[in-house]
Amino acid sequence: MALSVTVSSITKTSFRARVQTSGAVPMQHNWYLDGALCDTVQTAEGEMSSSCSFSGLDPGTTYDVMVAVYAFNPWRYLARGSRSVTTEEEPRPVRPNDWSWWSAVSAGRAMKLTASEWNAFLSRVQEFADYKGVSLSSSSLSSAIAARGTTMRASQANAARSLVNQLSPRVGVPYAVSAGDAITASFINGLKDALNSVW
Repeated sequence: MALSVTVSSITKTSFRARVQTSGAVPMQHNWYLDGALCDTVQTAEGEMSSSCSFSGLDPGTTYDVMVAVYAFNPWRYLARGSRSVTTEEEPRPVRPNDWSWWSAVSAGRAMKLTASEWNAFLSRVQEFADYKGVSLSSSSLSSAIAARGTTMRASQANAARSLVNQLSPRVGVPYAVSAGDAITASFINGLKDALNSVW
């Protein structure tokens, strides 16, 4: 005889299964997940159901849950029931918006990037890292941060270049800046284009 197994409380990593039986005699319910015994539930005469909770599962995965029912006195197999259960999907991360410089950044024009704008760019880089599940270099992060009222150094620009490169952009990062060289609009826009190519 086939028993009907119902499921409830399905999450990304768990669910609860329940089976209804006749309850005429004391019984033992053996619960299995993908063929492996997970729990044994004994019911007294008159009990009409049993349940089992399964946890520690993988999101978006289909599992086969089965229960085999045996009677006591004498010990004998009675029935079984089974069904497939799919856990909830892990929410897909939302890609951050593309970055645009607030200030005018174009060849032949003086750039006036503020520390707050530069640091906001670094925050967007971190958002992309979170989206990609990438752990950025803490030393590069600290080296790239700008302080108000200071002139950007090549080391800061190259640290930001390194951070963007860690995200495996589809558009290559610009060439590194040498100490004493001007940090050009081409370099600044190259960082933006590389970051915005991350998917």
